[in-house]
Amino acid sequence: MLVGILAALILIYLLACLCIFFVAFGRQRDLQWENSEALKNTMWEPYAEHIPKNVQWIRDRGAQDIQIQSFDGLTLRGKWLPCDNARATIVVVHGYRGSFVSDFGMVLPFYRSLGFNILMLRHRAHGESGGKYITFGNLEHRDLISWIQYHNRTLGDFPVFISGISMGASTVMFAAGKGLPENVRGVTADSGFTSAWDIIGKVIKDRTGLSMPFLLPGINLWCRLIGKFDMKGCRTEELLPNIKVPILMIHGEADDLVPCEMSLKSFAACAGEKTLITISGAGHGTGYLVDPETVRSALLKFFDAHL
Repeated sequence: MLVGILAALILIYLLACLCIFFVAFGRQRDLQWENSEALKNTMWEPYAEHIPKNVQWIRDRGAQDIQIQSFDGLTLRGKWLPCDNARATIVVVHGYRGSFVSDFGMVLPFYRSLGFNILMLRHRAHGESGGKYITFGNLEHRDLISWIQYHNRTLGDFPVFISGISMGASTVMFAAGKGLPENVRGVTADSGFTSAWDIIGKVIKDRTGLSMPFLLPGINLWCRLIGKFDMKGCRTEELLPNIKVPILMIHGEADDLVPCEMSLKSFAACAGEKTLITISGAGHGTGYLVDPETVRSALLKFFDAHL
C-alpha cells in the first residue's frame, strides 16, 4: 500500500515537472510582429504601435535573409543589414520568446548611426529558426559562436560587438565566459539572469507565491532527457571569471522578472574589464526606453573605447 502511494506521488511529481518543462521550454507559435492587432493581449501590447514600425524600418533598408547550421544540425535564420563604410559589426541577441524587432527595434537606428553592420539572429525554437526547445542560453551560446564564425568567414577579422537582452544577455555572457573569436571587441548584456536554474526557480515562486525548489531537479531531469541540456550547465558566476573581453552590463532597478541582483552577481564574478549601469525606474529590458540618454551615452563610450 505504502509503496503504491509513493509510486503514485513520484509519478505525479514527474508529470507536473514535465508539464512545466513544456510550458517553459517548449516552442510556441511565433507572433506576427508586423501586425499591431496580433500583439494585443500579449506581453508586447504596450509596444504594439512601435514593433510593426521596427519591422518596416528593417525592410526599408533591404536587410538580407541569412542562415547557418547549428552544431546539432538545426537551420538557424537571421537578417544581415550591412552599412556603407562600416566601423564594426554588432550582433544583436534577442530574449525569451522575443525577436530582434521586438527587443532591439528601438535601438537599431542608433547602432546604424554609429556605422555598424547589424547581424540579427533568430534563436533556435523561435520564428523561422529550427528547433523544438528553448534552452535559456545553454545551447544558444554555442549557436551565437557559430553566427560569429559565419560572419568571420565573410568579413575576416572585422571588429565585432555582441549585444544581448534578457535571455540574450545571458547567452552572450555564457559565450564570453566560454571564449569568443579574437575579433570580438566587447559585449553588452542588458537584464541577464545568472542561470536557467535560478530564473526558473524565481519564476515558479512568482507565479505560485511559494518557493518550491524541490521542483527544479524534476524539471531539470526532463531538460536533460528531452531538451539535451542542463539548467545548471551555464552559470555566469562560474563562467565570467574567465571572460577575456570587456563587458558592459545594463539592468533596470525596477525589474520584477529578472531581478537587478542577478546582474550585480554576474558583475562581481567578472574578472576582466567591466562596467555596470542600473537604470532607476526601468523594468525588465526597458532601460533604453526609460532613460535613452544614459544608455546611449554608456554604449557610445563603450564602443569608442574598444574600437
